[in-house]
Order: sequence, then structure tokens, then C-alpha cells
Amino acid sequence: MKKELLASLVLCLSLSPLVSTNEVFAATTNKETKENVSITNEIGYEKVKDMLEQQKYDFEHNTPLAHPKESKLTDSDEGVLLYSALSKVDKQKFHEFTYDIDDVKTSEKNNKLIVEAYITRNFVFGVEKVTTSLGDNIKLEIPKTTSNKQSSQSTNTSNLSFSQVKNSSNQLNVIPLSNSSKQLNVTQLNNSSSTLQYENDEEYSSDVKLDEFLKNYKQEVKNDDKEEVKSEDKPVSMNFNAANSNQLTVTATSVKGYSGYAAMKYAEKYALKPNKNYKYYKDKDCTNFVSQALRAGRMPYFKEWKPYTDAWVNAGAFRLYILKAGGIKMKTVSDTYSNVKLGDVYHYDYHNKIGLRYADGWMDHTAIVTSRANMKLYVSYHSTNRLNVPREYVTSKEGGKRYVSSIRN
Repeated sequence: MKKELLASLVLCLSLSPLVSTNEVFAATTNKETKENVSITNEIGYEKVKDMLEQQKYDFEHNTPLAHPKESKLTDSDEGVLLYSALSKVDKQKFHEFTYDIDDVKTSEKNNKLIVEAYITRNFVFGVEKVTTSLGDNIKLEIPKTTSNKQSSQSTNTSNLSFSQVKNSSNQLNVIPLSNSSKQLNVTQLNNSSSTLQYENDEEYSSDVKLDEFLKNYKQEVKNDDKEEVKSEDKPVSMNFNAANSNQLTVTATSVKGYSGYAAMKYAEKYALKPNKNYKYYKDKDCTNFVSQALRAGRMPYFKEWKPYTDAWVNAGAFRLYILKAGGIKMKTVSDTYSNVKLGDVYHYDYHNKIGLRYADGWMDHTAIVTSRANMKLYVSYHSTNRLNVPREYVTSKEGGKRYVSSIRN
């Protein structure tokens, strides 16, 4: 009996350090895992930052397509389209480009570093310095290569400032990568072969190229200028389903108490980062967003227009509802700078119900007027998240027709 007790005691004593060691090992492993995740996310952040710093440099030097491998800018990138429209067609002075990076998540798959993030790119244009912003969910995939040495180019530039690198070359230079994004031991990232994907493109969204877009935009602006010259806020009678004009006849009375300014301020606040108090409809949130803004402008709820109803969330249903007697009573007015007010609503019709690219009278997109400046009208919308883009932008990119509805007290 004594031998058995002694054996048990020895066994317990021998196991005690083992259990303690396992616990320490587990704690250490968890700590290392968290540190690795943190380091990996930092690397991902730096990679996105490198890309946006290159974009900043290229936009500021009026050469947005100079370094596509580093900036990931293409002739269909919306930043390039907007920058070119405002600078080349509207002849507005470019003041500044800034950016924000949020919600960075980094992982490794198939020998690639995959970085997901939400980026906001901000352009300041014109005498009145209007900020036009694009909010996008992106995925940056960077191939990994195995090497015990960094390239001579990396070694030569890793400790140089931006100005030093610029002065050491006879041509427009590529911004050197951040030091922290290179410390991967034997694993290096092949930045020149990385790919960028925007993950929040709206259904049926066009991939129009810069030349075609600018041609469309010039024509849109020209048409708007002609309308402005002969502007007479007189509605034209027509059948809505055969929509072929920017003006419609609508019997309407004002909704007393509505504030277009309050609706505009709400849209400004939540254009780039949706209000978490409302449901967000991924890739299809435009009308939901505009409805929220109208509500913030003290528009009362109606039986057919309140959260989750078709008229609240669907562009076509919303347009049909506001044309009906009862409920929201909005008047479709002439689409001119002198006539459109803050808080007015734009409707865009650019494809039919099966995605073919022609207007069929059923609205596909909704936006709200958030700025009247530089003799231009700017709208904001969701899916994608955009703040203060020219009213002509959507039709120049997607085609089709646009209409504007207003509530006049």
C-alpha cells in the first residue's frame, strides 16, 4: 500500500511541471499568434499606403497613369475618371488629394498576401474647394517570392526620403516602399505583380474607359449648358413609361416642414460611412440611403414609404411612389443649375430589368444633391459610396437618362 502511494506521489510530481509547461507554451503560442496577426495587418496597411502614396504623387503631378504597377490606377478607375472630368473638361483647379485607410484585414493564401481594406480617396477642386470623395472596399493580392536577399534597388532606396529618390532620377520617379512593409525575413512580396480589385461594384456597373467617358462627359456638360441658357422651369407633359425628356408633369403639393438642407447634411455625414442604425444593402443601398436623408430632412413616414418597404429601398419603386397622389409629393423639375436645390433627388435610368444597356423607364439608381458650387451640381450616393460627384458623372459612365425631383415648400 505504501509502495502504491509513493508511486502515485512520484507520478504526480513528475506530471506537474509538464502541465505547467504546456500551459506556458499555449499562452506563448496565443501571444505569438496575436503578434503575428498584428504584424501581418501592419504589413497589409503599409502596402495599401504605398499604393495610395503613389496615387497621390501621380495625381499631384497630373500624371495619374504614369505608374500603373505601383499605383494600380487604370483608365477605368473612378478616381482617374473623376479627376480627368473635373480638371480637363470642367477646367477646375486641383488643390489636394488625401486618403484614409480603414478596416484592414490581411491573410495569406496560395502563396499570396491578401489585403482587404476600406479606402477613401478625397479630391479637392475648384475656386470653392469642393471635396469629392470615393469610398471603396478593396482587395490587394500580392504574390510572395522566396529570397535571402533584398534587391539592390530596395537596398539603395530603403532609407531615402521621397525627395531624395526624386532628385536621384532624371524622370518621374516611383515612390520607394515603406521600410516596415519589407521586413518579411526570407519571404519577399512581388509588388509589381500585385493586383487590385474593387469589391463593391454595383450590379451591371459599366467598365467604361477614360476616352469614352470623357467624350460622354463633354457631351453631358454641353447639353446642360444649353439647357441652362434656355432655362424656363416649365414642366412638359409626357407618359412616364416612355421617358424621353428630363422633364415630367407631376401634380404635386409640398410636404410642409421638409428641409433640403438637413437632408443634405445627413447625406454628407453618411455618404462614405453608412449609418449603423439602418440596415445596409450591400451593392444596392442607393435608394435606402436617399430615403434616410429625406427622413433626416423631416419627411414623415408613410404607409408605403418607411424602412424595408419597396418604395424605401428600390430605385424604381421609389420613383413610382413619389409620382403617385398621396404620400411623398415631389415635383419633377427642369434639370438646370439655377433650378435644382440642395436636398433634391436625382434618378438615373441606364439599363433594363435584365441588364441590357438602354433606358426603359424603370429607375436604376438614386442620388441626392449635396453641393451647388463652382457652377456645378454635385450628388452623393451609396453602392458605391460617393460624396459630391458631378450630376453628369453617372450618365457619362453608365449611359441612359437622368431626372431630378424636388420638394418646394
